[in-house]
Amino acid sequence: MSKSGIPNSSLGFRNSPGAVVSLKPKAGNPFPLEGADGFSVRTDYNILGPLVDDGGLVFPYTPTLQVGHQANYGTYDITHTIYQPQYYISTANPSISITANFTSNDLAEARHTAAAIQFLKTCTKSDFGEQNPSTAGTPPPILNLRVYGKNALHAQATPVVVRSMNYTMPEDVNYVECEAGVVPTMLLLAVELSVQLSPATVRKKFNISDFSQGNLLGGFN
Repeated sequence: MSKSGIPNSSLGFRNSPGAVVSLKPKAGNPFPLEGADGFSVRTDYNILGPLVDDGGLVFPYTPTLQVGHQANYGTYDITHTIYQPQYYISTANPSISITANFTSNDLAEARHTAAAIQFLKTCTKSDFGEQNPSTAGTPPPILNLRVYGKNALHAQATPVVVRSMNYTMPEDVNYVECEAGVVPTMLLLAVELSVQLSPATVRKKFNISDFSQGNLLGGFN
């Protein structure tokens, strides 16, 4: 159990949907999670298999989230003045930072940890090269972020892209070997996300009145 009371990754989070934070490929996005419940072409084990039942990554413990909203302003540089007037330029896409713990106390958890690492690494890559000419050039997938079930205040199926991910493997813990490789019994993983809405969606659906009243919570968080 975590300090927050959320059960560990191998079993319990599926029974606590109200406390779940998840990242799942948006519908229509090509992603190798499709078919990962079977064997891959190159090996007898598919590293993404542990994520199939959940349709993506569900964080095993309640992570730390930091959400940022920012307005961009320019300044009128008027000679011999103080408190220069500012003019509005734009509002940046909301940024979301997730810092999460993963434990690997048994093989099931180790497989889930390895799958989470590979999933997020893959989400920073485009399709490239001669092996798949029909999909070469496809950008990294857009994911849906959900935070705490029905609590749409933060994120409810909010489309995001992974801008970066990094993980720390401590020196003072044990390591567990599974089919995918060796992972630490305690791993700290950090992900930087940015909200990704299409221009047409923003143009057709956004208005400040609905947003201020909470009627656009979801994709427009």
